[in-house]
Amino acid sequence: MDIISTVLNQLTNQDNLKHVGTRANAQPSEVQKVAQKGLPLIMEGLNQRTAKDSDTSARLASSIEKHEKDDVANLPNLFQKSNPDEGGQLLDMAFGNQQRDVESQLSKDTGVEQSKVGTILKLIAPIALSMLAKKKGSGSLGASGISSLLSGFSGDMQKQSGFNASSLISGFLGGQDSKDSKEGPLDKLGDLFNRK
Repeated sequence: MDIISTVLNQLTNQDNLKHVGTRANAQPSEVQKVAQKGLPLIMEGLNQRTAKDSDTSARLASSIEKHEKDDVANLPNLFQKSNPDEGGQLLDMAFGNQQRDVESQLSKDTGVEQSKVGTILKLIAPIALSMLAKKKGSGSLGASGISSLLSGFSGDMQKQSGFNASSLISGFLGGQDSKDSKEGPLDKLGDLFNRK
């Protein structure tokens, strides 16, 4: 089984999410809703940010190196040792100053309180590093290699999850679409969530 399927399949079992729920004061079902859309969003945010920012690429490459020994087939164990501080740093890499807007829309879409959404995202974000480390394999990966690694991997994750994160992340990180100049990023994000 490939890396993405290995992780996504585990997200369908709420028993695997109990530890995150306890730490986020949320039900496993709430963690599941946020994680199933949050991970593709994080991955695509990293994809788009690293394509434009070499500093972010270098930071991400360094972070990935720390997760080379992670076992993505044992998600409960990874969640148990997940560091929310590291997760917060990764969310900053992925979303920058749009993080609160992403959390707000996820809250509206999933029905999970925004404060819980923020905590859940911080706890699940390091899983993205574990997945990228597994995909990378052995050896170092410089900033120049991050973009190519992420571009295909994020696309595959969106296909397998059935959730299109590319357009909505572009709405947040890429500015305005001239055809929709009266529609803000949150409006576009809501439209895309509702299409699923």
